[in-house]
Amino acid sequence: MANSTRRKAYTDRSGNMFLPMNVEGGTWNEHFLTTPKVACIIGIILAFISIIIYLSSEDVQASLFGYVFYLTIWAILSTLILRFIVFEEKFYYRMYKKLEEHEITTPAIFWDIVAIHDTPEGAIMTYSDARIGIVVKLDRDTITGKSVDFQETHYDAISDFYRAVAENNYSFVQMNIMETAGKDPRLNEVSKLLRKSKNERVCKLMELEIGHIKNMTNKSLYESDYFVFYTKDLQKLDTIIEDLQECLFKLIDGAYTGYTFLSQKEIVDLVKELYGVNYFNSTDASLKMFEDIGSFGVVPFTVDSLVWTDGNVQKLSKSEITKLRTLTSSVLSGAKNSYDIALKDTFYKVDSNNKIGIDLDEIVGVTDEDDDNMIDFGDSDDEN
Repeated sequence: MANSTRRKAYTDRSGNMFLPMNVEGGTWNEHFLTTPKVACIIGIILAFISIIIYLSSEDVQASLFGYVFYLTIWAILSTLILRFIVFEEKFYYRMYKKLEEHEITTPAIFWDIVAIHDTPEGAIMTYSDARIGIVVKLDRDTITGKSVDFQETHYDAISDFYRAVAENNYSFVQMNIMETAGKDPRLNEVSKLLRKSKNERVCKLMELEIGHIKNMTNKSLYESDYFVFYTKDLQKLDTIIEDLQECLFKLIDGAYTGYTFLSQKEIVDLVKELYGVNYFNSTDASLKMFEDIGSFGVVPFTVDSLVWTDGNVQKLSKSEITKLRTLTSSVLSGAKNSYDIALKDTFYKVDSNNKIGIDLDEIVGVTDEDDDNMIDFGDSDDEN
């Protein structure tokens, strides 16, 4: 079914179609004064009026010292409320320090890609939140000489493409970027006309014309279509390119001649073009991202007990937990070999009743939700 037939039920008398905006709307407007802030300002004013009324009442008749004392306390509390609640001093100070730190910066502060894996078809990106994605550039076709019905065909192809992407559970970001027209792949096709004629004068004329066209394109801008496809389903890591190829094939029926999956180098070049820089190191950007994540990261879990293969459940003290972390750090850093460490000699001990195979809840007093924190180390090094 053609797209115009599907849209007839949703168009008005003028042929216009109502399209809903996204959740965020057309623009995002931040309001500085929120309800809590207004409540704090009103509370400060009411507190001031209440203090003046109280100190001026006939029962109190406060002295000058009383006025100064109470108003000083009110001023201090009001200042703290205005600074940290109304004006959000901590938040804007952090923003100031961040801007000061990145006064001279690179696109690395916007880089959220952990790794880029180059494949023969294109590069697959892995983001910090475990999403995987890929960047595709579309090659536009010319509409010169097309039939009257080609516009309908083009819209049908785009509609089928969006539907296929949604059915495969991929999200996407579409970018229309103005870049130098000299990158247009159609120029390479025009260059093939140089030697098609056997007449040298015709070839010379074609050379001059094509050279003029290329000079004009280098001075002009051309709109290119880029898509960033991504998904949170890591099982699609091996099939993301094949899935998207099936979707992109549908665009070939419209005003597109082809598509290209960008390689790692082309992705870096695209970032440099987007941010207007001449140099960008993606490896340094990924390392910087890990440093920023580690600066405010939290410990994913804490080991509080050991479960031995003989059934003994042993709760660790703080000193034993520290010792266990030291051992694991030395193994991870390569200072020690895991085969040289005997956990039983270091940590194993039996409870006061010499019970073996005791229940976890009886000794540690944990719930089912805490079971994830338990690690079964088993016996180590020939039952040391």
